[in-house]
Amino acid sequence: WIRARRRTRAPDYVREAPDPDLISSVADFSRALRHQHMWAGYPTPGEMKRMSGPGELPSSTTRRIIEGDTLPVDPKQALAFLKACYVRNLDDLELWLAAAVRALQQGGALRERDLSKWVNAHQQMLAEIQAGCEEKEQELAA
Repeated sequence: WIRARRRTRAPDYVREAPDPDLISSVADFSRALRHQHMWAGYPTPGEMKRMSGPGELPSSTTRRIIEGDTLPVDPKQALAFLKACYVRNLDDLELWLAAAVRALQQGGALRERDLSKWVNAHQQMLAEIQAGCEEKEQELAA
């Protein structure tokens, strides 16, 4: 159903999911979030709010992110937005967090956002991924 929704709602220039590796500025990050929303089939802010945890992604904030008026205020909100746009694989989410850190460092947006929250969230996600890889290696060795 996502493919059908994407086909009827997404503009022609959004032919694939955005690549977080190509994000290098705050404007790129904002645009990529909007394109991911399009790629996910344009879920409504209400749908996205229901897909996230209580208080994680208010509809009003979601609408402002979709319109390009604001960025997520913290990594938790960014991850909730991405998960509501069907980015759920830890490896993919890690790429998005790395892109956010890169963009916020380059964009001079530090006055508005605490970069350390983003860096810490990225490091925690890397640790989760590493722990998952180590578990798989132990299972294979057993």
